[in-house]
Amino acid sequence: MRPDPLPELDEPVDAVYTWVDGSDPAFRASFQRHSPTRPEGEATARGDSNDRDNRFRDNGELRHSLRSLAAHAPWVRRIHLLTNGQVPNWLDRSDPRIHLVRHDEVFEDPGALPTFNSNAIEMNLHRIPGLARRFLYFNDDVFLGRLWAQRRLDGLRRRADTALDGESPNRPEIVALSQEWSLL
Repeated sequence: MRPDPLPELDEPVDAVYTWVDGSDPAFRASFQRHSPTRPEGEATARGDSNDRDNRFRDNGELRHSLRSLAAHAPWVRRIHLLTNGQVPNWLDRSDPRIHLVRHDEVFEDPGALPTFNSNAIEMNLHRIPGLARRFLYFNDDVFLGRLWAQRRLDGLRRRADTALDGESPNRPEIVALSQEWSLL
């Protein structure tokens, strides 16, 4: 194992999850009301008519993802759970590290809601009240499989900043960046 010279970060790091329970009757009714109507049996743009059911299916992964985060990144200060107002029935709402956030708290234009577009939701993550400057974004089906050192984030940021500043990082650094993220 190579030594890692990066110190621990001196600022907090939060985690953000987006989540929906697609089996919730209120969610399904809202989705149906706001979805374009299609003739019976016509495929959606993304595939067959079952695609929307699979897209919003909750298989209970969030609980296990949160457990993996607690076990392998205990330095995360706070976990922001961004939903359309739903709350997992098993979630301990009294835990001070958990911050429940509704879409209407982060979207500037209330006319854009409800939304079922994950890209639109992700474009508003930075508006989460109290969110740390540095944060990790997870979908509910992402799991950490081993201890993850907080200082690795700074190394990733430095390489990403180099790439974004217009300098051409050499090929090994690009590969290293993708390898680092594959560890998540």
